[in-house]
Amino acid sequence: MANKSGGNSKVSQSANYKTSRVWERNRIKRLKRALKDHPNNEQLAKAISNVAYRRRTPTTPFWTHSMIRQAVLFKRFCGRVDMDMFSNNEKLQAAALLSPGPYSKERPPNTNEKVMFSFGARARWVQ
Repeated sequence: MANKSGGNSKVSQSANYKTSRVWERNRIKRLKRALKDHPNNEQLAKAISNVAYRRRTPTTPFWTHSMIRQAVLFKRFCGRVDMDMFSNNEKLQAAALLSPGPYSKERPPNTNEKVMFSFGARARWVQ
C-alpha cells in the first residue's frame, strides 16, 4: 500500500487550499454551471447559498479488531498481507486468500487447462 503521508509542500498546499477558500469558489462555479443547465432545480439554488467545506477527516476507523487479527495471522504464516482479502468483491477476496506468500512451502498447481485434465498432474498436486 502506498505511503499516504505528505511532505511539507503537500501539507502547506492543502492548508492553503482550505484557508484561501479555493474549494468554495470551485464549488459555487460548478453549482452555477449546473443551475444554468437546469434552471428549474430548486436544490441547486439552495446549495449555492449553503456552501460548506466537505473534506473532513474520516471518523470511522478502517481497521476492525477482526481485520487486525486476520492480518497478523497472514503476516505471521504467509509473510505478507494482501489488502484485497478485506474487499467486498468475492473474486478479489478469494484470489487474495489463496495467493502464496514468501513463506509458503506448497506451490500452487499449474493453471494450464490442458495439463489439468490429465490425471497425473492432478494426482501430484493432491499428495
